[in-house]
Amino acid sequence: MCIRDRARFFALVGLPAALALGILIPKDEGVVLKTYRDPVGILTSCMGHTGPELKLGQTFTRAECDQTMYTDLVAHTEPVVKCMGQAAWDRTPAYQRVAIIDFAYNKGVSAFCGSTYKAQLVAGNPIACQQPLRWVMANGGRVDCRIRSNNCYGVVRRAQRNARMCTGDMSGLGLEGIDFAPDGATPEGNP
Repeated sequence: MCIRDRARFFALVGLPAALALGILIPKDEGVVLKTYRDPVGILTSCMGHTGPELKLGQTFTRAECDQTMYTDLVAHTEPVVKCMGQAAWDRTPAYQRVAIIDFAYNKGVSAFCGSTYKAQLVAGNPIACQQPLRWVMANGGRVDCRIRSNNCYGVVRRAQRNARMCTGDMSGLGLEGIDFAPDGATPEGNP
């Protein structure tokens, strides 16, 4: 199953985006080889995986968590491609694919598909990449993570990073050596 999901994911997003997300997701979500309750009480495992099959006390191997990550990435990517439309997805550069799937993985497919972020990306609006900066609330929009005493400032940092990735700025992410631009071209404004 893992090989099929991994191959499917690579085919959906392309090699550079797949490699980048294979690094970023474990780094962002952490790798926890057992079930646990996330900060809002949702039963979670591995690299941010949630689902009705999870039971408290389960343990997993790293290989099982890798398999789950690729299965989850496919489950997030296929509906994102559908809601954007294949033509829009096909013209989306690899670095924006990383930002889009990272956003959908973190906030949810329906959040992305119903967002101004998606609408502006599809329309080619140059301010689209500013949209992740609006997603800085937690706990159903009741907690403002810009207020550091709310102990969720990581949400703000991830939104800032997502906005940077959307523009092609992959600096400081540990993705050196991954070529995101076709034919050696670089995203505008990035050396």
